[in-house]
Amino acid sequence: MIKIDTATTLMKVQICSRTTALQVVDICTERMKEALVEGNPVERRGFGVFEPLPRKRGSGRNIAMGASVLIPQAKSTRFHLGKGSREIEGNGSPL
Repeated sequence: MIKIDTATTLMKVQICSRTTALQVVDICTERMKEALVEGNPVERRGFGVFEPLPRKRGSGRNIAMGASVLIPQAKSTRFHLGKGSREIEGNGSPL
């Protein structure tokens, strides 16, 4: 599903213009990004949780040059599938 699919569904349910629906989708997406950057998890009941995690600083290897490379500390996002999404198939297994 892409952004326009979500906006189309919103247009059908709320009977609004395409422009308004796209703006709503953009606002929701931006707010989710802001929350993750601030270090707050984003939870959508029945769907799942996006959780920001710090990634440790470490060392890696440049395969082409054969030299050690320092990998800086960074942030990553983990997604945990919600119970409602796991039960879509009816047997409780993940999608």
